[in-house]
Formats: sequence, C-alpha cells, structure tokens
Amino acid sequence: DFGDQLTWLRSELARASDDPSLDWIIVVGHRQLYGTKLFDFPPLTPYVMRHYFEPLFLEFGVDLYIGAHIHYYERTGPVKHGRKCRTGANGEEREKCPVHVINGAAGNCEGPEGRGLDHRLVESGVYNEVGYGKVDVTPEAIRFSFITTETGSDLEHVADTFEVRK
Repeated sequence: DFGDQLTWLRSELARASDDPSLDWIIVVGHRQLYGTKLFDFPPLTPYVMRHYFEPLFLEFGVDLYIGAHIHYYERTGPVKHGRKCRTGANGEEREKCPVHVINGAAGNCEGPEGRGLDHRLVESGVYNEVGYGKVDVTPEAIRFSFITTETGSDLEHVADTFEVRK
C-alpha cells in the first residue's frame, strides 16, 4: 500500500498536465517500473509499481520516468502495459507513452543478472561501468545522456543519448 503517496502524485500530475506553461512532465522515483533484472526485493516490486503508478503516468501524459535502485543504467523506448508504443513511424498513429530510465550506476555496478520479461523493451544498457545522467530540456525536446566515468580519472564517455520529442 502506498498510502497518501498516490493521492499526492495524482494531484501533482493533474496540476502539471493542466499547466499550459509546462512543456514536459518528468517523474523521478527510487524504484523502476521496467527493466531486465530478474529478482528484486521485495519480490515483484516492478510489477506492483507498474500496477499502481503506470495508469497515472498514462492518464496525465508523463514523458519521462527516471528511477534508480538497480545499480546500472538501462532505458526503454516509449512503453505502456508491458509493450512498445507506436512511435508514428510509417504513418501509424503515435501513442503518448513515457520512456523509462534506470539511472543507478553512480558508484556501484551490479552487472547484468539475466534477461527478465522486460528485456525486449530495453533499447540501451550499461551494466559494468559507473556513470551519471544528464538531462537537457527545451520546449522542443528532452535530451538525456548517460555518461560513464573512470574512477580517479577525468575521462568521460557518452554511452547513450536519446531524445523525447512532442
């Protein structure tokens, strides 16, 4: 049970989606809704999170969800209900669905653990390097970059970049 958290989130997302001055809705939380990790504690946490939070994300038009908890980097394309969303390519109607990011690779590498049910949704992953995420937001796009770093060094490498566009 998430107590008052869902009531609070619903209120904040409703306020954000009704505000014409906001171009984007980005939600940041601790746990992931999608990812390839097979086991987590407590068991089935991503599925429980998805059950309670994903309907709110879809109802209020969340563009990007950034979670962590898992100590690596992974991202999906736009997804909902455990499947990839239509992107508008080839003349198909575009679905409004959030991209999901796991950005927990700052300081500890858990490494890949296997291929859970969500592996087909993952478009990029970095499992054995530490790094951080950088988000640039303009009225036209959200640009997210995952940058790996070497301990004790100034060397950085952009390991993944993606954009969310209107």
